[in-house]
Amino acid sequence: MSSKIDTTAMDSDLDERFRALSPWLLSTVARRFGLRQADAEDVVQESFIRLSRYDTIARARHPRALLLKIATNVTRDAQRRLFSRASTRHVDLTAIQQDLPPSLIQPGDQAALLDLKSAILELPEPLRKTFLLARFTPLTHIEIAERLGISTKTVEWRINKAVAICLARLGH
Repeated sequence: MSSKIDTTAMDSDLDERFRALSPWLLSTVARRFGLRQADAEDVVQESFIRLSRYDTIARARHPRALLLKIATNVTRDAQRRLFSRASTRHVDLTAIQQDLPPSLIQPGDQAALLDLKSAILELPEPLRKTFLLARFTPLTHIEIAERLGISTKTVEWRINKAVAICLARLGH
């Protein structure tokens, strides 16, 4: 009697699940996390790679719930990687622009965007880190507080202070 696992059956099961569930997961991930098509496809692919580590019994229990949980983890991992890069002196201003008063920055106003980026980068580290976590990750204020070891009131205060400093620096 062989102790080898029948990988053919496992691969077949995974292939069937991919065909059946990937369209649903793709639309759910894109909608839930606001991802572009290419990014959502990457999340789906990585989710199924991670799903392959589970045995067929675990996959069969609640396949959609398991896939969605895996996809959520994949998305959060990717966003954390992006945040760690962003916090090392890179800020994507297009996401911040939508929160600012329309009169502050006009479309195509490169100088104003550069001033805004400089203002964010010059924030004190605790304010900048909290602001970037709040703006560029799907983390809630409670999750940010837990991650930074501070209270949710402190998270709110830091975000408000960061916005006030940036607005003051930009002359508003």
